[in-house]
Amino acid sequence: MNKSVRFSVVCPFYNTERYLEEAIRSVIQQTCQDWELILVDDGSTDHSLAAAQQYASSDSRIRVFPMPHSGTYNARMAGIAEAAGEYIVFLDSDDYLEHTMLEKVSDCLAEGTVDAVVFNWDRCGDEQRVSFRTDDIEQKEVLNGSRSILNTVFVQHSYGFTLCRTVFRHRLFENLEGSRPANQRSAEDTDLAFRLFSAAQSAVLVPSVLYHYRINPRSVTQNPTADDYAGRDTTVLRVFEEIAGRYPDLFAEGPGIHVFDSFFAYVIQVPQTTDEPYSTYRSHCASLRESTFYNRHLRGYRTGSRKLDLCSTLFRHRMYRMLYILLKGWKEFKTRRGR
Repeated sequence: MNKSVRFSVVCPFYNTERYLEEAIRSVIQQTCQDWELILVDDGSTDHSLAAAQQYASSDSRIRVFPMPHSGTYNARMAGIAEAAGEYIVFLDSDDYLEHTMLEKVSDCLAEGTVDAVVFNWDRCGDEQRVSFRTDDIEQKEVLNGSRSILNTVFVQHSYGFTLCRTVFRHRLFENLEGSRPANQRSAEDTDLAFRLFSAAQSAVLVPSVLYHYRINPRSVTQNPTADDYAGRDTTVLRVFEEIAGRYPDLFAEGPGIHVFDSFFAYVIQVPQTTDEPYSTYRSHCASLRESTFYNRHLRGYRTGSRKLDLCSTLFRHRMYRMLYILLKGWKEFKTRRGR
């Protein structure tokens, strides 16, 4: 184990032999070589583990830790427990890093005490390379203090909704406030990222694409269930409620549109993507509508989108059945038009 390594790249994997080697090579080919790579096998049944072990046998900076299948969150936390680096880098096994990522992050760290570095990412399809970019950070910015960080990362933008676009100081993982709900399969990134950003006192935003996210059609993210949407809604609502409880003034002039989208993820997406019974849909919508956060900050919110604002109006007036039918009809319309 390297006791003085700067970056610990933590990469959990589960049956991703098709992509894992590219992820590993993206670390090996970094222009900054001050790293260790921790590969955590979450009980794979394909040849992923063998591929990881082969790389580890030829590079002492790469370590492999097999464990029984228990989900990405547990595998990730097991990797962090083994990390020796001053900073933690997250890498999903079907994604890959820009070859200058660690160098550019290191440049930011040289400027002073920094707890987190957030950067742009792009997304690529399963077959094609880059399908679209998400350059939402337009200029370099330094954030100081919990209020400023939470406002920028969660309220005004959506930088905190995934872990992989942020490098965190290792010490932030010690004694994290709060805990992850049992059996949570969705929004794990948001839950952990919120606790980490809450503990951070300084952050730097970098307008460079340093991470490449693959839209893997076989991943949990691309195949959400109604329960996944509900779990995500519950997590997002808790995050926003905690931020509003600490800094109520942040929502006084209205949050970013992504707050509305995140809150309404279940309400709008479930009728279009699953066959969940209306009774269950109605029950969850009712609980969301009665939440303190909705009534204080989103009740009269207008996005400028006719579809979203219509859905919001129906939701506000408890017209859940009409909303459910409308979205089911929209799903059928899109299906027929695509034939």
